[in-house]
Amino acid sequence: MRPPTLTELYSTGEFLSVIQNGFNSVLGNPNLKASRHTQLDVSLRVDTGNFRAGTTGFYAWVKDFTTYEVVLFGALPEDNTRALTFVNTPLATLSGFESYVEQDVSDWLTSFGTISFVEGRDHTRNEGGQDFYNPAIAQVFHDPNAPRGLLPGSKKEPLPGIYPMQARLGLRVHEPNPQSKWGAEFSARIVDRQNRVASSLGELPTAGFTTYDIRTFWKPTKRLAFNCGVENLTNKYYREHLDLRTGRGVYQQGINFYFGSQLTY
Repeated sequence: MRPPTLTELYSTGEFLSVIQNGFNSVLGNPNLKASRHTQLDVSLRVDTGNFRAGTTGFYAWVKDFTTYEVVLFGALPEDNTRALTFVNTPLATLSGFESYVEQDVSDWLTSFGTISFVEGRDHTRNEGGQDFYNPAIAQVFHDPNAPRGLLPGSKKEPLPGIYPMQARLGLRVHEPNPQSKWGAEFSARIVDRQNRVASSLGELPTAGFTTYDIRTFWKPTKRLAFNCGVENLTNKYYREHLDLRTGRGVYQQGINFYFGSQLTY
């Protein structure tokens, strides 16, 4: 069970960065119910020494899932400005999996891969009526007979704010012993496009992309460790699905370098 937060209950029109837009004014709903989850998990792991793999999957039924509803279109010059309130949808589902695999090609070279995916769906978007905002009295009122939301959307619509499928594939070079003092890895991060979006909330699809990274580490002593690397080697111009879309939007940085150290005492 997850009770509603203070923001979900008592927001008074603050501008929050939700549904990809920093100009969304969010109104609380003191009548929200607690969300109740029933979840099934399945896991499998294999370890044969040189080969290691595992996968975990889940499927959850959520009663009274807390989501958003458009109650007013704003007057700011942004085309996608709107006011949102929090609502309970009678039934939503969440499902997904994450998997990993590692193969020791030799005692100093290891290949690896990971993948993860989550899908959320509102199965009762048109049930329970609609909320409307009255700016004259600064209150939200409920119409039980109106379809939910001011923007069109399907009866069984994807939940908002769900990250697309992503995977990472790479090779790791390391010292040929279990307690490696140094290592380096080259990897590709592959993110699928996200077209499962909540259209009734104005959420927009995002294109997929692939970036390449290099990471290294060195442990000269048991207490001291250094790490450094280069991210986005090809200087890819891209943005994540949940990045801000207000104005020209927010895009991720290009090629960049990082360095770090850790001393344990």
